[in-house]
Amino acid sequence: MLRHMLGTTHHLIAHSNVGLQVAVKLRNQCDSIIGRAHGATISDAQQNGEASFLCKIAPCIEYFVDAGANRGNWTSMVLDCCPSAKGLLFDPSQSAAGMLKEKFSATKGIEVLDVAVGDAPGYLPFFEEEGAGETSSLLQHVSSSGVARQVPVTTIDCEIKKRLWPRIDYLKIDAEGYDFHALQGAKQLLHEGQVRYGQFEYGAGWRFSGTTLTRALLWLSDLGYKTFLLTRKGLQCPEPERFREYFQYSNYVFVREDLKGTIEPGA
Repeated sequence: MLRHMLGTTHHLIAHSNVGLQVAVKLRNQCDSIIGRAHGATISDAQQNGEASFLCKIAPCIEYFVDAGANRGNWTSMVLDCCPSAKGLLFDPSQSAAGMLKEKFSATKGIEVLDVAVGDAPGYLPFFEEEGAGETSSLLQHVSSSGVARQVPVTTIDCEIKKRLWPRIDYLKIDAEGYDFHALQGAKQLLHEGQVRYGQFEYGAGWRFSGTTLTRALLWLSDLGYKTFLLTRKGLQCPEPERFREYFQYSNYVFVREDLKGTIEPGA
C-alpha cells in the first residue's frame, strides 16, 4: 500500500511543473549537504586531513609523484617530512611550472615536467588561468577564465619507466576533473603493485570528464587497492551506493591491499 502511494505521488509530482522544480531544488540542497559531509568546504590541507595523513605515512616515502603540482604546496609538505625523497612534479600551466622550477631549483631529487598527465600520450587543449590559477584544467567547463592552448600529455606509467624508478611510494593526483584519466595512465604500475599509497581529488569537474567516483573505486579495487574518503576526522569507508555521485570537492586515498592495515580506520 505504501509503495503504491509513493508511486502515485511520484507520478503526480513528475507531471507537475511546480512539483518538478521543487524536486530539483530539493535535490540540489541534498547534494550540497552530502558534499559538505564529504569535505566540500575544506580545501586547506592542514584542516581537511591531508597533512595529518601525510605525516602518518611519511616514513615510507622515498619516491613520490605530484600530478597537478600547481604552486608546490603539497610537495613542500612531503619534503618537510621526507627531505631526501625523490619527486616527479607535473603541471602543464606555464606559470605554475615556472613557479615550481624556481621553488625547487636547489632541491636535489625534484624534477618538474611542464606537461599534463592522462590515460594516453598525445596533445590536448589546456585551459590555463593566469598566475597558476588552481582551476586551470584540460576540461573547458572547469575553468571560468582559462585561455586554451595545446599541451603535451604523457602518462605516469611512461615517465616512471623512463626513470627506472623501482616504485611510487605516494601518487598524488589533482587534475581538476581529469583525475581518473590521469590515474588510468598509471594502470601498469598499479597492476604490478608498484604504487604503495595514493590520493586523488574528486569534485565538480568529474561531471565533464565522462568519469564517476563509483567507477574509479571499482577500478582500483579490481587492481588490488582499497580506497578511503579522507576527512578532517580521519579515514572513512566510502559508500557510493548510499551517497551516489555528488560532484563536490573531496579527497580520496587508496592503498595496496597488503598495506591497508597501516592506514584503515582504527589502525
